[in-house]
Order: sequence, then structure tokens, then C-alpha cells
Amino acid sequence: MNNAVSAFLSSHNFVRHVDVNTVAESILDDMNRGLNGLKSDEDMIPTWCMPPKSKVVNKSVIVIDAGGTNFRSCLVTFDANGVASISEMEKTKMRNELMRIKNAKILNDAYKSKPQSAKAALDTFALFESPYKIAVLADMLDLGQTTKSLHYDLGYSLKAYNLDEVVCMGELGKEIAEGAIACGVKKVLSFANRDEVYTYLKPYIEKDCMLLFKGSRGMALDLVIDRLKENGDENE
Repeated sequence: MNNAVSAFLSSHNFVRHVDVNTVAESILDDMNRGLNGLKSDEDMIPTWCMPPKSKVVNKSVIVIDAGGTNFRSCLVTFDANGVASISEMEKTKMRNELMRIKNAKILNDAYKSKPQSAKAALDTFALFESPYKIAVLADMLDLGQTTKSLHYDLGYSLKAYNLDEVVCMGELGKEIAEGAIACGVKKVLSFANRDEVYTYLKPYIEKDCMLLFKGSRGMALDLVIDRLKENGDENE
């Protein structure tokens, strides 16, 4: 397994070795801590349900699987004999999706964002080699009373990642921008909405560069990526 994963990482320009077994053990330990009510980097919510006492007949139900990397949904219909059929199956990638739009590489991690997961995304982004790197960061929602300081602290930590630009979006994104400016990031911009971010980033798909998108799901940074993809397809 390690050889196959190492080959995959090398093919995508990771610049240092990752021991898969060590990372997997760390993730499992973090999950177990969360499930046992201890402090962990990822929110863990134990859920379960009991199967119905009698056979389900003549009924349709929606089934949702919100995994760590994909959101899946489908319609399950039970006939008069309780036989199930699946229809309208959809799968949507939600995090750590690597893609290319024309000349630019995109790391889409716009599914959700907390301080720990934002730094993890930046750590992953640092593993890639590119002549020009831009971090696109939006609000981290539902952080409570310390939300402004947490955003500022994230911005202040960005100096360690050798970014060429930091592009921020949203009201709390301004705090990230202030922190990034204070720590000496080369170029920092702050925009109010997705339209402004798209307009600014549009020329970059023509350049040899790499962009990280990270923000809470409610900020919908993935819609900026969708517009960049549409623009790239139109100009093929």
C-alpha cells in the first residue's frame, strides 16, 4: 500500500514522503477520541438507528451518506413485497479535491472550515510544488465569541507557508487578511463576495499556478470554482 500511495503522491508533486500507516493511525486515534467525548481535531457525532420492526412496503425514502470526502444521496423505493430499488443516485465531492482548470491547479477543500482543518489544508497545500501559490480563504462560521481572534490568528500563521498571495472573502475574512498583513505575507487582498473573488481569480487559470480554496460550507467557495471551470471550458 505504501508504495502505491507514494507513487500517487509523487505523481502529484508532493515534495516530502508521507508514511501512510502513521497518518492512518493518527486519524483513527483522533476519531476514537472524538467519539469518546475527548478533545479531537475533527468533530465526531456518534449516530445509529434501529431497523424497522416490520418490512417496509409501498414507501419511498431518501438516503443520505455525508462522508468525509463525498456527499451521496439517493431515493430508495420499496414495492408491495418490500423489495427495494435505488434511483436518482448522486455523488458530490466535498473536500480535498485536486483538479486542473486550464493551466492552474486547484485544491478544493471548501466543504467546511475550522482553525484546525484550515491549517491541515494549508499543510497539505504546502506539500505541492508550484511557481505561484494562492490561498483563497473565507469565513469559518460558528466559532463563538472568539471568532474574530481565531480568524486573525489563522491569518497571522500564514507567513510560515510561503504563499505568494492570500485572497480573503467575507466579513470575517477581513480578520484573516489583517493577520496575514501583520505577519508579512507578500500580497493580501480582501473581497466582500464570490463575484469579486471570481473576477479577480479569472486570469489566473491561464497561468502556471496553484490555488487552495478553504472556507465554511455556508460561504460556498465551490461556486467560484464552478465558474472558473465554466470559463475554462468555454475557452478550450
